[in-house]
Amino acid sequence: MKKSTVSNFLASLALVPCLAQVSTLVNAQTPAEQTGGFPDVAVPMSELDEGYLRVGRYVQAATISRVKSGASAEEVTRLLGSPESVDRYSGRQEWYYSINLPLADGFNQLVCQYRVDVDTSLSVTGTQWRRSQCRTLFNEFIGSLQLMSFSADVMFKFDSAELEPEGMQQLYQVALILNNQYDSPIIHITGHTDRIGRADYNQRLSQRRADAVLSFLQTQGVPASQIHAEGRGMSEPVVTCLGTRVTQELKDCLAPNRRVTLNIAERES
Repeated sequence: MKKSTVSNFLASLALVPCLAQVSTLVNAQTPAEQTGGFPDVAVPMSELDEGYLRVGRYVQAATISRVKSGASAEEVTRLLGSPESVDRYSGRQEWYYSINLPLADGFNQLVCQYRVDVDTSLSVTGTQWRRSQCRTLFNEFIGSLQLMSFSADVMFKFDSAELEPEGMQQLYQVALILNNQYDSPIIHITGHTDRIGRADYNQRLSQRRADAVLSFLQTQGVPASQIHAEGRGMSEPVVTCLGTRVTQELKDCLAPNRRVTLNIAERES
């Protein structure tokens, strides 16, 4: 991939993991257009303590892109989790998140502050990255994103994280794509279940399945440092089915929710 202006900017900063926002916290003269309306804080370097260190969360780029104007606050919480802080202005709210965006070196992350604006009806009116560099980095990342989704019913044995032969064959094809079409990919694996059963059990099952996919890709030569795996349990259904009694009809209806997704993007270099 060609070097972008973001990569040039990032290369000029002596960044270390989890400290990427320190340079933004000590500069009280940053132009307003660079901060997107976020308040700046002026603190001498010698007075920085743990309270100023911003630790980000890992969120799929595709998930972040689903937070759009008109979405409900409940949906935002389901997608991003609870905000780290909330500012309120006569009923209007600003929700703040710290999100890790991967850097080109493949080891460090830029911790970027992300704001979601919520109106009095608890609907999203807009979103904003704190820094233009974060916004550009995210847009370049999402621009190269490739999405894959696989049926868990095909990939795994029933109620287990053991891969079926057909599932292994599908992942073998994925590994060929990763090893031949990408120079330095970032792979985010997410396991999903349906709503049948206990939520805690489904969460564990979805994590085990995501981990199984990660392990298989490693056996095919995909470095573990390029892969992040997580389980989301039943929290992100793609279909809604009526009924509470477990019947074959209900299982068949809920089948699209039982899945494993892969979000793949090329690192900028």
